[in-house]
Amino acid sequence: MYCTQLDIAERIGQQELLQLTDRSRTGQVDSVAVERAIADAGAEMDGYLAGRYVLPFDPAPPLLVRIAVDIAVYQLFSVRRGGGMVEDVRHRYRDAVKLLEGIAAGRIQLGQVPEPAVVEDDIVMRSAPGDWSRAAATEADA
Repeated sequence: MYCTQLDIAERIGQQELLQLTDRSRTGQVDSVAVERAIADAGAEMDGYLAGRYVLPFDPAPPLLVRIAVDIAVYQLFSVRRGGGMVEDVRHRYRDAVKLLEGIAAGRIQLGQVPEPAVVEDDIVMRSAPGDWSRAAATEADA
C-alpha cells in the first residue's frame, strides 16, 4: 500500500473525500470505497514498478505516496454517481502515469530506496571450475 486514507484527506480535504465516497448519505467517509481505490492504485503502480524494484516498498518513497494519492482520487472520481470527472483530477492522473513510466524506464529516480530484504531461501548454483584450455578442447574433439 503506497498511501492511506489520511494521505488522501490531507491532499484533497476531508469534505471532498466525504463527497466522493458517501453514496449512502450517512455523513461518513466510505472507508471501504477508499481502501478499494487505494488498492486499485497500488495494483496499477506495481505494474510499472515491479520490473525495476523489489516490492513492496516499506516505507513508500514520498513521490510514490503522491502518485498513489492522485491515482486513488482519480479512481474515486471515476466511480462516483453522475460522473463528472474534474479536469484537474484527470491531469493529475495522466501526470502520475507519466511519472510511473519514467520511473519504470529509469529516467526518474526515487531517491533513497531501501535495500531489498534478504530472502533466506535463495537458490545458489555452483559448478566445478571448467578447463577452457586448448588441450582440453582438443581432447573433447577426439
